[in-house]
Amino acid sequence: DRITNVITPTVSGTAAANALLTLYDSDGSTVLGTTTADGSGNWSITSSKLADGPHSLQAKQSDAAGNQSVAGASLQLTVDTSVPSALNLSASKVDATAGSNAIVGTLSSIDSPDGGSFTYALVAGSGATDNALFSIVNGVLHINDPATAGAGEHSIRVSTTDVAGNTLEKVLS
Repeated sequence: DRITNVITPTVSGTAAANALLTLYDSDGSTVLGTTTADGSGNWSITSSKLADGPHSLQAKQSDAAGNQSVAGASLQLTVDTSVPSALNLSASKVDATAGSNAIVGTLSSIDSPDGGSFTYALVAGSGATDNALFSIVNGVLHINDPATAGAGEHSIRVSTTDVAGNTLEKVLS
């Protein structure tokens, strides 16, 4: 998907053996880093910090005389460091009369830069008193055994992670 929360991505490739490589940002003149290819032509550059948003990274190689090649193929990526701004559950109480593995509600998150693709997980920690009673499958919260859990509100800790890898944790009760 080429969406990342890494603000200093590492780009690698191949070039002429021992060539000097320069990595450029979208405008073709902002230098993000340089390195020298090894004897087999392999190289790797960790970029200087990139701002949130789209980037088109390209590398150029220079020979010993200083002649620079045309830019190689561009690597399109989007940097997104925005943490999801909300984590919600469509229901607030457990129905104790429901059967095993009953659906409690649907989880939803808000994070405009990523367009709404999220994963969810139960997380141990502060406020996670009832996590063992629940499971999450495809963004839907299930209660494993409603009779054991009892009706009413329960305190669980859930995380939501967007496609860039940014995570928000919240106690739902």
